Amino acid sequence: MSNELSAHDLLPPEIGLTLLGFEKSEQGWLVRAEGRTRSECPSCGAESTARHSRYWRHLQDLPVQGKEVALRLRLSRWRCRNAECEQAIFRERLGEVVLPWARRTSRVEEVLLLVGHRTGGRAAEFLLKRLAMAVSDDTILRRLRPPHEERDGAETNLAQFLCRSPTTAVGRRLPRGSALADRNPRARLSRMLFELRSCKQTKVA
Repeated sequence: MSNELSAHDLLPPEIGLTLLGFEKSEQGWLVRAEGRTRSECPSCGAESTARHSRYWRHLQDLPVQGKEVALRLRLSRWRCRNAECEQAIFRERLGEVVLPWARRTSRVEEVLLLVGHRTGGRAAEFLLKRLAMAVSDDTILRRLRPPHEERDGAETNLAQFLCRSPTTAVGRRLPRGSALADRNPRARLSRMLFELRSCKQTKVA
C-alpha cells in the first residue's frame, strides 16, 4: 500500500506537472517531476515554446502518509518571441500553487500561517514538525509579518509586530540580528511586555 500512489496523490494537480518518479525513505518522500512543454511570458502574456535551458527547483509540499514530501521539479527557462516585449528570457511559472522564489507550495504556506498565528513561533515549529512539515520558528514569525512592513529600527519593528500578533512572541527568542537580542534577558523581557501593554492601551484609547 505504501507505494501504490499516483501523480494526483503526490503532485499539486493545478499546475500540469508530469511525474518522473518517486521514492520513499526514512526521511520522507522524494518526488521528481518536470514542467510543461510551453509557458506564457509573465510580462506580455505571449506563449512560448522556445526553451532556453532547464533547471531544478526544490520545494516542500504537504505530507503523505505521515511523511515529509520534497518536490524536485525540472523546470525551464523560455525565450519570449514577442519583439515588443522587454523580457527576453523568463522562468517557468507555476501559478498561485507555487509563488516565484518560494521554497514551499502555497498549501503548505497556508497551513504554516494558520498554525503560526494561533500558536506562536516555537509551539508552531513543534506542531508542524509532528505533522511532517518541519519549519523553523524564525521562518514562521518572518512569514507572519506583513510584506509591506518597513524595518527602520529593531525596537519599532518589534513593537509593531507585538501589536499586530502578540501571541506569536510568547515563549520564543527574538529574531537574530535584533538590537534587543543582545541585551540582558530580563531587560529584554521587560521591554517586550512594556511594548505589549503600550499597544493594548493605544487600541483601547
